[in-house]
Amino acid sequence: MLVTREKGYRFFMQRHLACLPALLAILWSGTAAADPITTLKGVLSTYNVFVMGDMGSPANPYSSDSQGPVAVGGNAYLQDFTVAGTSNNGVNALTVGGKLNQLRATDGGNVFVGGNADFHNGSQGGATVNGTLTVNGTLIHPPTSYVGPRQTGPSPINFASLQSELTAASSQLASSTYGTQGTVTYQNQYNQKELDLFGTDPSLNVFNVSGALLGQIGGVNPNYSDGGGSFHINIPDGATAIINVDGVDVNFGHPGNFGFFCGAQTCTEQNGSKILFNFFQATTLDIQSVTGSLLAPLADITFTNGQLLGMMVAGSLGGPLYRTGEFHNVAFTGALPTPIPAPAAISLLIAGLGFLTLRKRNAV
Repeated sequence: MLVTREKGYRFFMQRHLACLPALLAILWSGTAAADPITTLKGVLSTYNVFVMGDMGSPANPYSSDSQGPVAVGGNAYLQDFTVAGTSNNGVNALTVGGKLNQLRATDGGNVFVGGNADFHNGSQGGATVNGTLTVNGTLIHPPTSYVGPRQTGPSPINFASLQSELTAASSQLASSTYGTQGTVTYQNQYNQKELDLFGTDPSLNVFNVSGALLGQIGGVNPNYSDGGGSFHINIPDGATAIINVDGVDVNFGHPGNFGFFCGAQTCTEQNGSKILFNFFQATTLDIQSVTGSLLAPLADITFTNGQLLGMMVAGSLGGPLYRTGEFHNVAFTGALPTPIPAPAAISLLIAGLGFLTLRKRNAV
């Protein structure tokens, strides 16, 4: 009887446990592929501008420059706008899920348009595409030049899926416990407002900032009669700052008269690569010059003048004609929380192990 039980147990081990590594691989690979933080890292290291909805409008086309690639899930209205002026980061210079209206522009690589495209080749001044051109809709006016014949094909980006994952990543960053919590202080002396962030962790510092308070430091009157302000980030060299900002309607540094400092010095692009602002509740966001990347997947962003030293994720993006802000191709290279397996996957794994244990008992 003992021999029979031993044979049964060995048979169980060979037949059932042999599949356990495959089961684990499926569970863990599936979890990682759908992890929002992993998706966020990929987007913030690749796309200078990533917009879920529309960029610009027929009345106010977006009219500035982007050093890196641009992806727009809705329609894009661009005028005198250079896309991927310094690098396309190994992807399409411009990807548009809807229709594209582009006047007097240069695209520094391949262009994909899911809908109709009008490059206004004629008296108004056309656009130059330094790469291939894929247009699935009607090509109303072709670019002045592009590589090869016009093509059609599937979109390289699933905007609906990424919108869901990036929104989830924003919520995770706002609600999870990770890194070291820093301190936030505010002072107003002689109508000069100052917001100071202090963190000591050499790796990851997390700050929670009130959107209402953030809106005070840039002043709210266009004539600056209410003074100006400054934003200070004080963390160790090489450390990351994740700044969670609450509030539905947020104003950051607009209309101006606003300084941005890292320690005692004006922030640089190198500083910007380690700073991430997470506007996890914002549906409207007004900005001017900002150092760091912006994650605002629900927000209609108005970017007036100035420059962003970082990457942007937005719900939609616009601004006044010829006074919209420009984008510097500063990839986010800072630390983010380590992805955690989804509870559903863990539950499935536990259930699977329980089933195998039950089979073992029956076998012996």
